[in-house]
Amino acid sequence: VCSSDLMAIEEASFDRPWRRQMFKEELSIPVSKLFCLMGKWKGEEKRRVLGYAVFWVVSEKAHIINLAVEPDIRHRGVGKLLLYEVLKKAAAAGCKTAYLEVRLSAEFANRLFQKSGFYRKGIRKDYFGYPKEDAVIYEKKL
Repeated sequence: VCSSDLMAIEEASFDRPWRRQMFKEELSIPVSKLFCLMGKWKGEEKRRVLGYAVFWVVSEKAHIINLAVEPDIRHRGVGKLLLYEVLKKAAAAGCKTAYLEVRLSAEFANRLFQKSGFYRKGIRKDYFGYPKEDAVIYEKKL
């Protein structure tokens, strides 16, 4: 389930990355889904994971719980494409809305979700740990 490409992206993206076992446990939950954006980047010969998202489908809502893009190709539209594909999958699964929490300090992530039509629904105090930080709650109608 968790390729070395996916694990490398996870480890490069987060201060406290999920471990392979955490992915396995998460994906054993029936509502949990994994979407990997596969492709070749300029000049590459082999397809690989460019980005991925883990999301839940519960009661017509998609909750995006983990999303990351290969560090070398960030800020080139890959995250926007990944998010678009995830939302398309969620809508096909019957979701009417999607939501997620983002660190207040995650400037590029906040910008991506705002540009992708998510609206800021609120703040969750001290939602994240290590370091402790508030989360911005975003939601979007599908």
